Amino acid sequence: MGQMNPNLVGAAGFQLCLHQGKATKATPHGDDGMRRLASRVNLDTSLAAFGQPAQQGKTDVLTVVYPIALHQRPVKLAGTDFTEHIVQADQSCTTFGNNQQTGGITIQTVGQFQKGFLRPRSAQLFDDTKGHATATVHSNTCGLVDHHHVSTLMKRMLFNATHQEELRVAIVDGQKLIDLDIETAGREQRKGNIYKGVITRIEPGLEACFVSYGEERHGFLPFKEVARSYFKEGVDVRSARIQDALVEGQELIIQVEKEERGNKGAALTTFISLAGRYLVLMPNNPRGGGVSRRVEGEDRQELREAMDQLDIPQGMSIIARTAGIGRSVEELQWDLNYLMQLWTAIDGAARDNAAPILIYLESSLVIRAIRDYFSPDIGEILIDTDEIHEQAAAFMSVVMPDNLHRVKMYRDDIPLFSRFQIEHQIETAYSRTVQLPSGGAVVIDHTEALVAIDVNSARSTRGADIEETALRTNQEAADEVARQLRLRDLGGLIVIDFIDMEDSKNQRAVEQRLRDALHLDRARVQMGKISRFGLMELSRQRLRPALNEGSHITCPRCTGTGVIRDAESSALHVLRLLQEEAMKEGTAALHAQVPVDVATFLLNEKRADITKIESRLNIALILIPNKNLETPHHIIERLRHDDPRLDELRSSYELVQQPEQQDSLVPHRSHEIKPRPEALGRPGQSNSGRGQGGRGRRQSNRPEAAQEEKASPESNG
Repeated sequence: MGQMNPNLVGAAGFQLCLHQGKATKATPHGDDGMRRLASRVNLDTSLAAFGQPAQQGKTDVLTVVYPIALHQRPVKLAGTDFTEHIVQADQSCTTFGNNQQTGGITIQTVGQFQKGFLRPRSAQLFDDTKGHATATVHSNTCGLVDHHHVSTLMKRMLFNATHQEELRVAIVDGQKLIDLDIETAGREQRKGNIYKGVITRIEPGLEACFVSYGEERHGFLPFKEVARSYFKEGVDVRSARIQDALVEGQELIIQVEKEERGNKGAALTTFISLAGRYLVLMPNNPRGGGVSRRVEGEDRQELREAMDQLDIPQGMSIIARTAGIGRSVEELQWDLNYLMQLWTAIDGAARDNAAPILIYLESSLVIRAIRDYFSPDIGEILIDTDEIHEQAAAFMSVVMPDNLHRVKMYRDDIPLFSRFQIEHQIETAYSRTVQLPSGGAVVIDHTEALVAIDVNSARSTRGADIEETALRTNQEAADEVARQLRLRDLGGLIVIDFIDMEDSKNQRAVEQRLRDALHLDRARVQMGKISRFGLMELSRQRLRPALNEGSHITCPRCTGTGVIRDAESSALHVLRLLQEEAMKEGTAALHAQVPVDVATFLLNEKRADITKIESRLNIALILIPNKNLETPHHIIERLRHDDPRLDELRSSYELVQQPEQQDSLVPHRSHEIKPRPEALGRPGQSNSGRGQGGRGRRQSNRPEAAQEEKASPESNG
């Protein structure tokens, strides 16, 4: 038998030795809750990847130790539960890890051997005569295999477009969801689009102007985002005021920097940026160049040296992206030349057409995702529809032909996202509460000013004392918070309420844990320190509309507050409103439609009060229970003495407003799928109230009040 190497101990706490390709011996280390699994591996090819001589068709018996938690009882499964193996070049000793998520065998050799994969053809677990669980794996492939059934340890980009209403892109590492982007067909995204607009109003008090750029609501352009080339002649750029530098009716080229949100129009800029694969061109910003903040160390210096050799036109600047690491000067220059041609086309279209008009349409999500997210460590791009596959392949063939083989069509009865078990992870991004492994939880709430995140220990009791429990829970929360910020794309001010820790050393450890977890984020994040109240403030750049903005509507019942008045409180509120309306001069009658439970309370517990109002003010007060209304909604109509409806002999139940008359009260999402607008300079796929008058109707807290009224085109609160 081969000698054990004590330095090679896997995650499962045991060693496995292989000698002469015949037998193995496992030695458990530590965990008492281990279960031995005997597995037979039939290799129809060379065993050289194991550091052994080639033996065709040799059958080897491997004894593997797994924790009981991995399989409480033997079950049949497709695939295998083997994980990463490390093979020493000088010793025939192999260490097995323990990763439940693996769908194949990954062999990573150390020394003169190369990386390789074993792809299992079939696998079964069953009880043998001794009561042990055994696994049988048949494989005929040993060596370099690039296939999505090989191992779930690989980092992948997944495109799911089986439903035409929604396109989803996920980045997964093994079976862990790293990033997510969703594009809804009925919701047009304008960020990155370039328009020719016209200034409609200048607001000196805001140091900004409003621009009509062809959309329903005008955009908001801060003065600091106006390039000097648009200033009037003779204006001192150092002390210029917006009312002196710009004029209403002036045309300019603008780019959408932030999407419309609520009553706020889109945020605009005149400093155009065109993203390529390796570079970002800023054609009218000569002082905006540099290297991406995510590039560090020697790579940063090498990129700077390569950028110094590029032919950059005067008055322009470029930013090197992380994808530019390791690229030659020729490749960077090719990308720059393409972006220059694109800018020439945009500038020409702006000169030839009057404002407002769309000039450049940002690439589709398919192109943007590959352009912005693809990196060398992504082994595969799996796509489940032919149309999206063609788009991705066409883009890769032009921009990254060496990586075209990584774009693959996924054909299987099991949905793509279900294959990698990420559907339930996506659902956590829509949930208010996210559970932590230790039993704690993270609660995420949105307010107008900020996003509040609360960390609760809940059932977490792993630590030896309160301080250790708080530390472990906070560290888990730091990882999950960083992940949820990416998945939900939460932007602006974010406040995290960590569990209180007495030791400042533990506070610094949690801060560092969060800082490390945020390193994967493409957005700019500014972090503060944990305060004496246990709060941490951070600010995050918004890359795209938040996940819930594209899939959620404001609740028509609570109008977004999350709480409503109970029946008694609503009844008292309605009673006070009735008394107020009854005291108005000329009031002859009041018709109040209220929810059934509110009407029940008023007609019984408050019958005396209603009678008193009628007799004292000499009016007719009719309460109408309406099963179509829910608290706190109600409808109050005030009738004057000359109202012709007073002469109508109608029963009160006939006055109930029917649901078909309230269609407009319930906000709904349009299911019409709108085609993407056409742009003049669109590049090819290779880039990148109260009572109204005398007979008015009083409507308070009705569902339609939950809908945001469209602001005037020039409003940008």
